[in-house]
Amino acid sequence: MKRVKTKAERRKRRIILSILFIVSCLTLLAVYWQWQYKSRRRPEPIIFASERTVTLIEGWTMKEMGEYLVKEGVFKEGEFIKAVEKVKLSCQLSVVPAPEHNGRYGAGSCQLVNALPKKATTLEGYLFPDTYRLYLDAKPEDLVEKMLENFQRKISNQNIQNNLQLTTYNLHEVVTMASIVEAEVPHAEDRPVIAGIFWKRLEAGIPLQADSTVNYITGKRERAATLADTKIDSPYNTYLYPDLPPGPIGNPGLKALQAVLAPQESPYWYFLSKEDGTTVFSQTLEAHNLAKRKYLK
Repeated sequence: MKRVKTKAERRKRRIILSILFIVSCLTLLAVYWQWQYKSRRRPEPIIFASERTVTLIEGWTMKEMGEYLVKEGVFKEGEFIKAVEKVKLSCQLSVVPAPEHNGRYGAGSCQLVNALPKKATTLEGYLFPDTYRLYLDAKPEDLVEKMLENFQRKISNQNIQNNLQLTTYNLHEVVTMASIVEAEVPHAEDRPVIAGIFWKRLEAGIPLQADSTVNYITGKRERAATLADTKIDSPYNTYLYPDLPPGPIGNPGLKALQAVLAPQESPYWYFLSKEDGTTVFSQTLEAHNLAKRKYLK
């Protein structure tokens, strides 16, 4: 027989249910207000300083890089070249950088700079051409530091390090040759052959006769140097001197460095570039002169 609840028991049950209902309502209300609060009070966005991108082309000289940076409105005229000189001098004198450069000119970059031979009067060749992101308030020294660090990273590649160990030439000579190869031909696939020709001529004591080295002296951009220009007395004139120039004639990219470190053997001793950029190779001086008359009119 089912027991009938007393009046007191029924009252107690109603009170418990009422309390549970109130608690549930308060919980839902709290959740609602918390959601409302969060939706209205969104987190403040992280504000980054405005940046710009600069792209420096393989083979450009410091002068050409400086001109580009002025044209793009990144730095004022002369600032980039002065910054390169400043970083080099600071490293050589072990000067503590100014506070505004955030303690840069790091040990790695200065180790590279201070390892250069005395005949390397500038950092030409070591300002790695690439695309860089800069803050709008970046100083020229900031870009120079980025470029030196990038060069360090690129030559730290294991394959490049292995080839540097195998070659009889030091890093400065390799970079110098790479800058010439970069300037001589536009097509990367021809560069290992060109590098092989140049190393072969250098070892045989034959002048490289690279028109790009004469252009570096004159500031011209001619495919073939004039006879008068080839007689300019300068250690950079590879028509007059059978050695490598004192330093690079531009800032080579990675493919030019790789070509110089892994040159391709060939029967050729001469070459020239046609107007469309095609490379014409010759085994003899006679064949080369015929090619010059045909393609360098």
